[in-house]
Amino acid sequence: MTMKTYRNLLLLAMLAVGLSGRALGIENFEVNQVFKTAQSVYHILDKDAEQDTYTMASVALQWPMRFGTNDLSALQDSLLMLTFGETGAPDDVINNYLAHPQGYGDKVLDLLPEGEQAIPDDALMLTSTVSVSSVGFCERYIVYKVDNYEFGGGAHANFYSHFLNYDIKDNKVLNFADIFAAGAEEKLLTIITNRLKGNYFAETLEELAEKSGIFTDQIFVSRNVYLTGDSIVFHYNPYDIAPWSEGIITVKIPVYDLADLLTPAARDLYNL
Repeated sequence: MTMKTYRNLLLLAMLAVGLSGRALGIENFEVNQVFKTAQSVYHILDKDAEQDTYTMASVALQWPMRFGTNDLSALQDSLLMLTFGETGAPDDVINNYLAHPQGYGDKVLDLLPEGEQAIPDDALMLTSTVSVSSVGFCERYIVYKVDNYEFGGGAHANFYSHFLNYDIKDNKVLNFADIFAAGAEEKLLTIITNRLKGNYFAETLEELAEKSGIFTDQIFVSRNVYLTGDSIVFHYNPYDIAPWSEGIITVKIPVYDLADLLTPAARDLYNL
C-alpha cells in the first residue's frame, strides 16, 4: 500500500466517523450549580450538666441553579423540603437549620465566633451534619443524595440518606408512584427478598437472617429509591430492616427485571 493510498483511506475513515457523529446528534445545555457551605458551633450553657458540652451544625449543599432552560422551582423546593423540612430562600433555610443544632430547646446556646471555635479535648461534642450532592446524571434525569449524620450524646451516632430523582425533560420530581405502577408492591417485595437472599448467598429466610442480621419479617418495599443507568436501587437506612450495626443496605435491581412493574413514564426514561 502506497503512502498516498494510506492517507486517502485514513481520510475516508475520518470522514465516516465525522458523518456518523453528526448523524447521532449532540444536545447541549448549560448546567450551573452553586456549592453552599456553612457551620455554627455553640457552647451549651448548663450549670447542672455533668460534662462541658458543645454542639455543632454544618451544611454542605450542592444547589441547582440552571439546567438549560428548565424551570427548576419544583426541584429546588423538593430538595429543601427533603433536606430541611421547609422551603424558602435557600440561605434563609440553611441559617434556620444552623440555629437549631443538637441540644437546642430548653438549653441556652452561646454562639462561638468564627475563628474562636477551639473545643476542649474533654468536652462532649454534639453534631448535626447534612450534605447534599448530585450522584447520578444523564440527559433525562438527575439524582440527588441527602446524607445526614447526627450525634446527640447517646451510645452511637445516627446516619441516614435519602434520594431525590428529577426528570429533567418534564421538569418534575419522580416520586415512587411516578416510577412504579399501581399494584406493583407484592411483586416488588418478592423481587427484593430474592435479591437479598442472593446478595448474602442464602436459600431461605432463616439463612438470610443468620447471615445478614436482617429482620426478615420486617422486609418491606422501600420508597427511598434512586435511578442508575441500568438499574433501580432500593435503599434501606440503619434500623429499617436490620440493626444499626448492619449499616445501610441497598438492593440493586436491573430494570429489565422490573420492566413490567414500571409506569410508562419510567419505561420511557429507560427506553424500554
